[in-house]
Amino acid sequence: MFYRLRLISIKRILFASVLPLLVAAYLIADFTIPSTKLITGPKDYKTLPKEQMNGAYVDVTTEGSLLYLNTSYQEVAGQTFRYFLFYSDQKDCNLIIKMTDDTYMDYIANVQEARTGVFQQYDQTNAITFRGLIRKMKKDLKTEINRILLDNEAFLRGENTDLPVYVLFVSDEPYGNNGGVIFWGMVGIILAAVPVILLFLAFGGFYLRKMRKQMDIKQWPSEWIKQEYKEGTHFQGDVVVGKDITLFFRRFTPIAVTNSEIRMITFEESKKQKRKDVTKYDLLICDQDNKTYQIHSKDNTKIFDWYVKHYPRIKVEGVYSSHELFG
Repeated sequence: MFYRLRLISIKRILFASVLPLLVAAYLIADFTIPSTKLITGPKDYKTLPKEQMNGAYVDVTTEGSLLYLNTSYQEVAGQTFRYFLFYSDQKDCNLIIKMTDDTYMDYIANVQEARTGVFQQYDQTNAITFRGLIRKMKKDLKTEINRILLDNEAFLRGENTDLPVYVLFVSDEPYGNNGGVIFWGMVGIILAAVPVILLFLAFGGFYLRKMRKQMDIKQWPSEWIKQEYKEGTHFQGDVVVGKDITLFFRRFTPIAVTNSEIRMITFEESKKQKRKDVTKYDLLICDQDNKTYQIHSKDNTKIFDWYVKHYPRIKVEGVYSSHELFG
């Protein structure tokens, strides 16, 4: 019986965890992975393996000069972006640095400008570090930039003639508000961790402790309660009504009530209504210590009738038969 009750606790946890896990999966994909990158900090572009380039949060330090490509796109809410070609001696690929107008103005304030044909070559007086997120270029941008590069001999005469594949999106907040991203990332981790913790407790028999303690206090023999469970009437919602014991679940924890101690039963309108045109009722049982227990089951009317039939001494409040309430 106890093994069966443990499995029911696990089943209930799994059922209750479906929605939180779906939300957690969304938050982890959209926030947890980015927040991890923000917390650990940007990586050094020069030491980053090529297979880890896409999606990396990096610092790119440029020295010497950057080549400004004479093209721009207005991609988001009229915002103009400017593109620079960065040659990296340490890597086997070039990188396009994508700057907003604000970033661009900050940049040219620290460089000396020299024009060479279609390109504008900006010579840096000092090394400048750009922080942001690396992504693969979209097809239309890649086509446009490669056309510009291939149309100009200045690029082809360079030492590194690999056409660029990746774009560095320059931003200190590459995923939006850093604080918000980290907050929702932590929420995703917590939502994913809670079901795991609950399952761990269920496998360890944590939710059976209350019943075992109750058995010790009331000196219920283990074999006797097992027999009650086996020979009792089983109803939907994991409710078992035996000759002397009623057993049901409060969320993940099994609860046992001695039938002889039940002094009253009644119905209460459920707070969870799926349909406005149909009223749902929950069954309430009250023991001699005035403790009230709510039983959730689709067989509430059958359980009610069982008590009326087998325990006529139990006070029925509000209604006198399930047929009177549900027609």
